[in-house]
Amino acid sequence: GALLNELRIKSGSLVITLTSTIQQESHFEFALPSAKDVYGNFIAISEDLPAATAGSSSAVIKSFDLSGYTFNLTGIDGSKHNTYYTHLVAGIDSTGELVNISKGDSVLITYALQDIVPEYISGYLGQQIVNIGPDEALFDGLDKIKSGSIGLASASVNLKITNGVGVLSRLNLYELTAINTLSGNSEALQWDQLNKPLSILPATENPFVPALTTFSLDNSNSNIKSLIELLPDKLTYALDIFVNPDGNSSGFNDFTYDSSSLDVSLDITLPLSLVADALVLQDTLDFSLGSQEEGDPVIKEGTFSLIAYNGFPFSAVPQLYFYDSELQFLDSLFTIPAVMAPGKLDDQCLVIEKTKSVFSIPVDEAKMQRLRNAAMVVTRSSFSTEVTGSCNSYLTIYDDYLLDLKLTGSFIFYTGY
Repeated sequence: GALLNELRIKSGSLVITLTSTIQQESHFEFALPSAKDVYGNFIAISEDLPAATAGSSSAVIKSFDLSGYTFNLTGIDGSKHNTYYTHLVAGIDSTGELVNISKGDSVLITYALQDIVPEYISGYLGQQIVNIGPDEALFDGLDKIKSGSIGLASASVNLKITNGVGVLSRLNLYELTAINTLSGNSEALQWDQLNKPLSILPATENPFVPALTTFSLDNSNSNIKSLIELLPDKLTYALDIFVNPDGNSSGFNDFTYDSSSLDVSLDITLPLSLVADALVLQDTLDFSLGSQEEGDPVIKEGTFSLIAYNGFPFSAVPQLYFYDSELQFLDSLFTIPAVMAPGKLDDQCLVIEKTKSVFSIPVDEAKMQRLRNAAMVVTRSSFSTEVTGSCNSYLTIYDDYLLDLKLTGSFIFYTGY
């Protein structure tokens, strides 16, 4: 149902074949006024065809690179769509020789648009329903959290739709389910706009500006808080997008570029007020105990010291896991749990002072030999809310709260292996 007015070519070619069965040299003038390059020039050729032999034909083939050309598809009088026009004149020069031309003779021109890749189109792009899903996608917004639970005072999610196509559309979200693959728990979204048509604004041009349409999910209209507290790492979804649901409402002013897209994203806003219960955060860092070239000093044994200044209102149990370059597990730092005390709170449940914790971990020669092969370390910490006086509910986190960690060592070296 598309009715296009303009087509700008990114790449492709026009192939013209001139054929004649007339047994005398012919002359052709061909033009394609509907297609112009960036300088306003249209394609035109002037070509002589040699005389055909009896019972055969003569031909000339011409090819034109259309990259950068723009097709006007409104026809000769500008009132049509999907229409371009050509101009052809064929003639026989006067030679004084008598030539017989029968009704079986012909003058043919064929032209083909080959491997066309549009850069831009405009007009009416027609109606279409695009079904998406059921499908699934990884969700990495909370990927540093590996286990445990959180309780949020509130939560909100903005469903953001960025439309880079100049077409009014409509979205229907039929299903969205959050899944925590580690725990096996899942929960389906409940929202007062589920299964209802959501209008998507079109992009605008001159200058080109993608349109942003936002729908809010919060405690008042959905169960989004429960979905986030699940700590999902995967989402399943099903939706469809209806292009031009109202027909040609733009009056042939739809448009799209080859780089245009329609992107759907979830923007999660968490008020930093929560309850944590064995909430495990994990990250991976590079690690090395220095060079192992022959003749260099080698760490034989020693003591690691982990010094922590905890400015958060949570206690924490840290652990470090060491892996080699092949991701093979080598050893862990702590053999027994070590607990970092939470920051000191005032009567308003605000951290007023960081709490210092120092942990010393002896490392014997056998363990040190394993750690010398480490190429990376996985830091894993379990956080829990401490009940202190009246501070036994949701605790607010501020941007000046910090956790400072420093790993030091006192080692015995020897030269050689």
